[in-house]
Formats: sequence, C-alpha cells, structure tokens
Amino acid sequence: MITEAFRARARWCFGLVFFTIAVFPQFEASGRDTTPTQSTFNKRVTPTVSGLSQPQFIRDIAPILDRKGCSTAGCHGKFGGRGGFQLSLLTLSPQDDFDPIVRAARGRRINRVEPEKSLLLLKATGATKHAGGQRFTPESAEYQTIRRWIANGTPYNLTTDALLTKLTVTPTHFMIPKVGGGFPIKVKAAFSDGTVADVTADASYDSSDTAIATVIPGGKVTGQRWGGTGIIVRYLGEVRPVFITLPRASAGQYPPQISNNTIDTFVQANLRKLNVVPSRLTTDSEFLRRLSLDTRGKLPTDDEVRLFSNDKDAQKRAKAVDRFLDSEDYIDLRTLRISDLLRIHPDRMGGNFTGLRSAAMFSEWIRDAVAENRPYNTLVQQIIVARGSTLQVAQANFYKIDRAPEDRMETISQAFLGQRMACARCHKHPFDKWNTDDYWNFAAFLGRVGTRGGLIEGDESFVNEPGGRVINQSVTGKRGREALPTLLGDKVPL
Repeated sequence: MITEAFRARARWCFGLVFFTIAVFPQFEASGRDTTPTQSTFNKRVTPTVSGLSQPQFIRDIAPILDRKGCSTAGCHGKFGGRGGFQLSLLTLSPQDDFDPIVRAARGRRINRVEPEKSLLLLKATGATKHAGGQRFTPESAEYQTIRRWIANGTPYNLTTDALLTKLTVTPTHFMIPKVGGGFPIKVKAAFSDGTVADVTADASYDSSDTAIATVIPGGKVTGQRWGGTGIIVRYLGEVRPVFITLPRASAGQYPPQISNNTIDTFVQANLRKLNVVPSRLTTDSEFLRRLSLDTRGKLPTDDEVRLFSNDKDAQKRAKAVDRFLDSEDYIDLRTLRISDLLRIHPDRMGGNFTGLRSAAMFSEWIRDAVAENRPYNTLVQQIIVARGSTLQVAQANFYKIDRAPEDRMETISQAFLGQRMACARCHKHPFDKWNTDDYWNFAAFLGRVGTRGGLIEGDESFVNEPGGRVINQSVTGKRGREALPTLLGDKVPL
C-alpha cells in the first residue's frame, strides 16, 4: 500500500531530478547558486530580441566557429576534442556541432536564463580561463549573434532552418599583374528557404602557399612573389578553390615557342602565364641520360651515348624512346613501380615463406601484364575482381596486402583513382568534396570480399560474400550505421 510519506518522498525525488537535469546546468557555468523562481522560468521560455531576426545555428552560428579558429585541428576540432569539448574539424560537418555545444556535459556550456553567463561566451571572450585565448570581444558582431541565439532558446531544426544548397565563389581564376597587387574574393550562398546572401565576411580562407599570395579575413588577396597557388574558401562544410597566377617580372618580349607534342602545348601555356621562358633544348647526351633513367632506371653506357650523339637521323630521339620502351629493363622498372604503388611486400602478405610466395606470384603476374602491354584499365579490373585461391589466381594476392575493407578501399582509391580518401575516414575531407558517408559507403564494396582457408598451409581463397557488412565508424556522420555500397560521387546505393 502506498503511504502518504512515500508519495511525499517521491515528489521530493522527482523535484531533485528535475532541478538537476533542467535547471542546474544553466547556473553551473556562471557559478551562481540560485534557486529558480517562477519569473526565472518565464524569462527562459519567452526570450525575444525586438527588431532583430532570429539567428539560426547552421546559417549564423557555425560559420563563427570556423572563422574564429575554434574548430581547427589544434583546438576543439582535433580528434577527441580539447578540454572535453569536440567540434567537427574546420566545421566541415556543422550539423554535428549542435549537440556538443548545447546538450553535452549536461548543457553546462549554454545558459538560456542569462545568455551572457554562458560558458561558450565566457571562454571565447576570455572572461573565463581559456587555453585558446580570446577569440572575440563582447562588443563584436560574433558575440552579439551567439548571445541572441542563446537568448532565443538555441533554436535548431533541420527540417525548417535554412540549409546551404549552393556556394558560389568568384573569381575562380585570377591573374595578379604584379607583386603587391591583389583582388577581393566574393562568396555567395544560396539557402533552402530561397534566400541568397553575401557571406564573404563569414567564410574562411587559407592560402596554399603564403610565399606567393596571402589572404586575410574578408577575402582580400595580396600577391607576394611570382608563381602559382590557390586560395581555399570554406563555408558550412563546402570547400571551393580559387586559382591564382602571378607572372614573373620581365622587361623583354616573350619569345615564340615550338610545341613538339600535346604535352608541350599545356606546359608552354602555363609557362607563358607565369612569364617563364622554357629552358633550352637538351643536348643529345642530356636527353639520353634522362630518357634512360626514366625508362630503364639506369644510366646509358658510354657506347650508347657515343652512338646516339653521332647519329644524324632527325627522328633519333623518338626512335630511342621506342627502343627503350621495348627493352627488358623497362619491363622490370615498370613492374617495380606498380609493385611499389600497390605495396607488394612479403611482410605485408603473411611474412615468412607464405609472404615470399604471395609477393613473388603477384609481382610475376604484373610483369607478364606489362610485357604484353596489357591496357591499364584491364589490369586494374583483373586485380579488383580477382577471386579464388591465392596459389592459382596470382592477382588475388592483392587482398592479402590489406585486410580491413576501409584499408583496401583507400589503396584502390589512391592507386587507381588518384583520390586520397584517408581524411574522410573520420571527418569530411578538408580539401576535397568527400565526406564520411562517401568513405564508408565506398568501403562497403570491399566488405563483400570474403576469405576462406585453403587446403595447403598459407593458401587463402577470396570469394564474393553478398552478406558482408561494413559499419560506419566515423567520428561524424552516420556513425554506427551499416554502410551501403555506393560509388564515389553517387548518392544512391547500388
């Protein structure tokens, strides 16, 4: 039977839990020991700022975190965060930053009752000890925007808030005429509510080579010396490049150039933009030395140099290229380079006799492919779809180099597609378009490569395993969910 004393104790416990969860975090940051009154709750649930639009988290708050350096790898953007507070690296996943700010640590970083006492603002302004120092002042626009957002109840709704749909950066290419010159970058953002805003002041900028060009907040670029570089523009997880050329100063007339092939055309066009005159034509001995090192991996003999220099044939250089490409030395060197690219090594393939056998079989298979001039796309396809015993299907030994689906995917992406995906394993790639979902969904293809033991020691058979699953293990994004096999650049799984 429930007694009145039991009911009274239950009401007391419920009140204590309610105070701990809903009220206490609001006062912890300010250090106040205050009992909430009815007027306090009224003040909390009806915060409005007259005459000002309500700030939104993604559109208005997230860019401040990036622009003020809060989410860099040296601060709260590093893996594991800093001081118990973690943000997405460079605010590349702003939708993942709301919970750490508002809800994590029992909500101690936000004080909706007295927004100016929020730990988020106290730390950023230096009013409370902060290892990162002061990021802005109480008089700044950043402070006022965050304060208004907190006073409005920290609103956040992915279905109704304005989300970025398109980011336009102008210009995409620019030539600075001389050292000391410059130009402004303009950034416009289109949002899901139909609005288009100039976000030049809200975007973040980085120069790939500050010795050639520098950029300051607000997008003003200044040339420092001749050369070519790029400016990386970031806003709400989107990254755009601006390519810059600063020509070399020269008083003379640029001399006409003769192109011997298609590659020369592109090289000379770029040199012309930089106002750099190509080097003189190589001598016969210089040409043969470079050609031999590139195609055979060794210096030419004295007799080869002498015969080549004395040859009067106008096509002798083209013929020398063909002759070296048909040599056994070229086949050996090309085999070595592909083997290095795929990291074929006994220690990575089982070690001891097993690793030696696997490495030898795979290398010999690659040498045969190079010797018969097998098309590169065919070679890649035969490696990726290889199935069967590693003693019978030599290229199946590729799957012994890496064991985890994500490691195999990184090798395939970098070796065969020229894409470095490693950054996107944990967070959105800071200098490319790939995010964690792209990474793990592409790795899901390799999750369907199954392994079976062979009849002989060290033998393995790789088979298609349709039920193989890969779980998204990123720091942000769809962590913990099953990744669905999706080609890079696509959004719909196969």
